[in-house]
Amino acid sequence: MTQKGLVIVTGGAGYLGCVLCELLHEEGYKVRVVDRLFFGQEPIRSLKEKGVEIVRHDIRFVPEHVYEGADAVVMLAALSNDPTCELDIEASTSINLHGQLRTATIARKMGVKRLVFASSCSVYGTGKRQALTEDDECDPVSLYSRLKLECEKALISLSEKDFCVTILRFATLYGLAPRMRFDLAPNLMTLSAVRQGKIYVLGRGMQWRPFLHAKDAARHFFSA
Repeated sequence: MTQKGLVIVTGGAGYLGCVLCELLHEEGYKVRVVDRLFFGQEPIRSLKEKGVEIVRHDIRFVPEHVYEGADAVVMLAALSNDPTCELDIEASTSINLHGQLRTATIARKMGVKRLVFASSCSVYGTGKRQALTEDDECDPVSLYSRLKLECEKALISLSEKDFCVTILRFATLYGLAPRMRFDLAPNLMTLSAVRQGKIYVLGRGMQWRPFLHAKDAARHFFSA
């Protein structure tokens, strides 16, 4: 993303999407958000006031012309955690796999040069060691993580000389955002500390998992 062109962010009204779109706008990029706005328009109110284009639509059905003129597409739109995906396997597969592949296929057709997909470190499962890399074995244990990995493989197969696909396997995010989430461990613990004066740690404090601030995650897209 070295030129200040048009960047389309699917799921741009979500937890990470709001933060990313704000940074893109500040850096001088033209931004177009494609989002169902399931959580309403309040999280993107400031973006709209700054002139960011908002397309209210489902990635599975959005018209192809929406992707015209884009230099890059960032794919964030998805059901975003294990419990949600398990509620409806068919819907989860439709959104988190088929919807993503439709986005990528249309983007390539429309001449988009760069595609960045937000995957998850959950594709490694429990992980055989702490410092994992893209060369380590994947062992997803949930529908959410299995769909992420399947989507990764399909997207990479679409990559070619004039269509660069980048996969970012993020750790669990945390931090403030216009579309706040309190199902994320650090955010939930902070909320508990503020409201109840206690921090609850599940699993007797013996487990571990990697965390990444939402703003740090958003900055990674600029070098993807």
